[in-house]
Amino acid sequence: MRGPVYLVGMMASGKSTIGKLLARRLGRPFLDLDQAVERRARMSVARVFATRGERHFRRVEALALKAASKRSELVVATGGGAVIRAANRLLLKRGVVVYLRARPAKILARVPLEQLHARPLLAKGPLAALKKLRALRGPLYREVAAVTQNAELPRARVLSALLRRLKSLGVS
Repeated sequence: MRGPVYLVGMMASGKSTIGKLLARRLGRPFLDLDQAVERRARMSVARVFATRGERHFRRVEALALKAASKRSELVVATGGGAVIRAANRLLLKRGVVVYLRARPAKILARVPLEQLHARPLLAKGPLAALKKLRALRGPLYREVAAVTQNAELPRARVLSALLRRLKSLGVS
């Protein structure tokens, strides 16, 4: 099966970390969609949210995803909210989507306290915010996912399981 491999899931679920490892093992280039947004916007994601708002961020994110979708060899770590837009979900479904699933408490444990300010959607009441986001986005992640993987396992186990699952789908 050809096409990009997209990793979706909540922030800090391991999309970038696992994505880099997966890309290396598959011999594909890796793209972090948030970094692509930062290049397009010429500022950090946090600054885009602060100065232009989430709506502008989502527009730039959609453009970055559209550009990435044209490169069939990529492994792409999407932003946690990339699934919000219906058009993005259609683009994602053209590739192979991996949903890295993790509980809000586990996610929060992964984000160092000093980095919470860099995550605009977690600025106030992070655990409650994560639970709300998961309730809203969980069904959308499941809608697009060809593979759902428990991201709370050690990285090596997550990677190994994903490689087996992707191979069974014809991804190499």
